Amino acid sequence: MSTARIAIALVVLASVSGCSGGDSPGAANAEVSTTVADSAVVESTAVSTTQATSVDTTEVLDPLPTTGDVRFHLPSGAEGPRQIAAAGPWVFTVNTVSSNLTRIDPATGDRQNVPLPESLVSPTELAFDGASLWVASSDVVVRVDPSTGETELIEGLDDAGDLVLIGGGGGAVWFVDSLSGDVLRVDAATGEIDATPIEADGMLLAEGSVANGVVWLFDFYGGGVVRLDAETGLADTLRWPPEVRGPNGMAVADASAWTWDSSRAATVGLAADGSVRTVPWEDGGSDVVVVGSNNDVFLIDPITVRVLRVDATTSAVSEVVVPDGMLGPIGGTVIDGQLWLIDNVGSALARVAVG
Repeated sequence: MSTARIAIALVVLASVSGCSGGDSPGAANAEVSTTVADSAVVESTAVSTTQATSVDTTEVLDPLPTTGDVRFHLPSGAEGPRQIAAAGPWVFTVNTVSSNLTRIDPATGDRQNVPLPESLVSPTELAFDGASLWVASSDVVVRVDPSTGETELIEGLDDAGDLVLIGGGGGAVWFVDSLSGDVLRVDAATGEIDATPIEADGMLLAEGSVANGVVWLFDFYGGGVVRLDAETGLADTLRWPPEVRGPNGMAVADASAWTWDSSRAATVGLAADGSVRTVPWEDGGSDVVVVGSNNDVFLIDPITVRVLRVDATTSAVSEVVVPDGMLGPIGGTVIDGQLWLIDNVGSALARVAVG
């Protein structure tokens, strides 16, 4: 394991800009539709920064229900939501088309766009390390203060061939270089990089997740899964059984890796001991997305706009009622026991009660 120190260069200080205010829903299943007032942006000639004035609110927002279904339209200037992360009291989405973030306050429905450095084009990944947000494309990484919108361009990862942001937690952020197979741990406090080479045995590690001290890496070609102990650096490889011919994506639940096997219309769980669990969903299509959280696996079909919940321990299944107006959910995450869906087509997020 090698160690290098990265330099963190302050690139831009940007307060969140966007809008707030408007109508509040009277009950669950209400649609959040706030009225947005643009804030002025002031250029400073003394330093290379931009700052925004405080955001004007057209009217005071009533509190939203803490549970139940709520749909949040993204504000103007936010296009192509790709991933979601919770940071403090807010929920953030990274927007690939507009190359920015959107910050949502679930308590009030207030939504504000957060600008990113111009060098970060079409970001696709988002993670929270417990203090800061990390946003990445294949070759640029930026750290963002969720409270102020201050951004820092991370230098020192230039040698990586094709970076994929895996996740954050415990004061660190994890990346995988899909070309070399190296797993990179960046210490959020010191900036040190620990590089762990992985014997991928022909696998292209291009997706993953961090859960309970284990870094899970998924083979793009569908051959298997690599488990890396975050503390010891020891890794082992798990292989999907031969009957799994079309694995699509990966999620972690109940200490197992779960994927969608489109060839059999079923979700398959692969445990650390090599045991396999299979849960069929005959109505699931070829583009089903898998989302995991604790003991639950959520199967999201963007074509039929349906969501199935699978208990990863008992294999019991139940259907999740999707809020009206969802057009094309492409993914999501679980925050505080509630499922958040990304509607890429409708440019919105939806918080869904799952019981």
